[in-house]
Amino acid sequence: MVVESWAIIVLILLISFAYFRTRRLNFAVSVLPLAILPFFNLISYPLSRLFYRQFGLDVQMVKTSVLVIAVVVSCLLYGVFAATLKKRKIKLTYLFASSLFTLILALVFLFH
Repeated sequence: MVVESWAIIVLILLISFAYFRTRRLNFAVSVLPLAILPFFNLISYPLSRLFYRQFGLDVQMVKTSVLVIAVVVSCLLYGVFAATLKKRKIKLTYLFASSLFTLILALVFLFH
């Protein structure tokens, strides 16, 4: 899932850059937390090997822990960025869509 994680990160950065170019800075910044989970997924591979060698921890447990931390951090940032949006309907849509994306992607990373 390394290639897929990199692809997701690049696509999200391109979307953010497109919003930045159209001077929608609020949208450009609010899209960036979507890249946290794929980034943490990339970090989980070397971390799990390191913790296995140093402490004898199970590789899958470390990967799962890192992904859970990534989901929590992402959802917290969604809440922070949703507070900057003006309309309630837009806030709820942003929170729902972003959280659902993160949850489904976390499940894919966990069970693949």
